[in-house]
Amino acid sequence: ALAEIAGENVHCIVESAPIPNSPRRGFGFAAAVCSIVGLLALSAAFTGATAFRSAMPHIAAFAVPPMALSGSTVQAEYEASGAGRLAYRVNAPDGRLLQGGTLTDRAGAIPIAIPASSNPGAYTLQMTMQGPLGDAKEVRVLNTVASKASAGAQIANVQVSPVVAKPGQPVDVAYAASGDGGYVRLTSADGTIWAQKPFSRAGATSFVVPSVAHTDQMRVVLHVTKGRSTAESSAGFIVAGAPTATAASTVNDDAASAGGANGTFAVMTPSVPSGGTIHLNVLSPRDHMHLALVDGSTEISSIDVGSDAGIVTLKAPAVKVPTKYTVVANFTDGFGQESIVEPVTVRP
Repeated sequence: ALAEIAGENVHCIVESAPIPNSPRRGFGFAAAVCSIVGLLALSAAFTGATAFRSAMPHIAAFAVPPMALSGSTVQAEYEASGAGRLAYRVNAPDGRLLQGGTLTDRAGAIPIAIPASSNPGAYTLQMTMQGPLGDAKEVRVLNTVASKASAGAQIANVQVSPVVAKPGQPVDVAYAASGDGGYVRLTSADGTIWAQKPFSRAGATSFVVPSVAHTDQMRVVLHVTKGRSTAESSAGFIVAGAPTATAASTVNDDAASAGGANGTFAVMTPSVPSGGTIHLNVLSPRDHMHLALVDGSTEISSIDVGSDAGIVTLKAPAVKVPTKYTVVANFTDGFGQESIVEPVTVRP
């Protein structure tokens, strides 16, 4: 007797022992039947285990922007699988429920409207899946930056990671802004546009660093429009290994004396000791310009300057390890608000 079992991930052949005489025929047949039944049981158990795993609640992805401008709308993207009830909730900084509900689709995006506020805050986003085979839960925190009273285009923050990248390496751009349209550009120090992507309320995009032979600095420029108003801000990063060591030194010396690439202000001391002084050269003074040393969305030290500003200073914090900060210049230019960002390192 020969039995073959074939199925998904299963292929078995069972053959009974030879039957020498009629008295033992029943025993041989019974042994073959037992083997077949055993293999069928194993196949059923394997199929059952696979079905059990696929039915268990699982949240594969739950992504939200790291930062957003209060008064804007962000998208929380998700993907889940398994049997159960999928739901989400958004809690405001004071703990009250902002929005929530049950999700029928196992993948998609949830629009979350952040209320306008003059204070920064941290919103808690929670996604749960409850089923007969267990529960799954994911929690994310969305930090918001205070919005100004103006209803026009606004940019609160632009960050590039990493701040030192090699040609061919991807860089991630995270920003918090409010607007109806705009773009994000990757530019070199001479103004050459290497790549451009549309503005997204999700507050994130990425670029691949091109092979640049004559510069060691690049910038990401965020331009946002809303009605007739515009806002623009930028953040710089270093391209490692682009020029030679001598050329890089010359570029840095020229930037310190000529004011760097942004034309508004220059960080004269790009690396300062812990608790030291950061010297800034204001190249294009404007009335009511606000210069601040920023860690994420927190101002560490700041100064307001006027149209007669020249060399100004900011106080560096005390650190125990080398820490990257940014110097941000905020001012109003024409119909829009503009922000210029330059990196600075504080060392122990």
